[in-house]
Amino acid sequence: MNVFTKSLSIAAFGAVAFSFVQTAQAQKATAEEIVLPTAGTKEIGLAGSYHFNTPKYYSAQVLLGYFTSPSLELGGQLTVAGADGTSAATNLSAFADYYLAYGSNSPLLPYVGLTVGYAHYSGHDSTSIGGEVGAKYFLNSNVAVNAKFQYVGARNITGQSDFILGLSTFIK
Repeated sequence: MNVFTKSLSIAAFGAVAFSFVQTAQAQKATAEEIVLPTAGTKEIGLAGSYHFNTPKYYSAQVLLGYFTSPSLELGGQLTVAGADGTSAATNLSAFADYYLAYGSNSPLLPYVGLTVGYAHYSGHDSTSIGGEVGAKYFLNSNVAVNAKFQYVGARNITGQSDFILGLSTFIK
């Protein structure tokens, strides 16, 4: 594990611990009490995936987002991915997520999104483009579990599809 990967792991642990402390301090909310993100809300999220097949594959993702309206979030994300016996790939991208069914009284908020960015793998640099579909389930007004299916492709780099799970905190 290189220094960058160790640093990312430590940062991820700290952010997850912060989210759990925030969750523990918040009172339990019912669907009627949960306030979904509004314009001006900021999101800080950590996510990842791990594949047990051969070769073993992992990805870790950090994202920062800003809701320009209740149904549109713009932001950036850094993804580091790799497999046994290969060098890590990095992707720094901007994203736009559109939230469906906003305004319902449900803590489940499905979305679709696009990403555009810069990818680096084994000495190759390229523009990346991708799409995602997922949902955030709000545990309370400030914390949500995120599950998404994402595909990212880049010139000279094999495209990667992934199922990613994460945890986000929202600052209003």
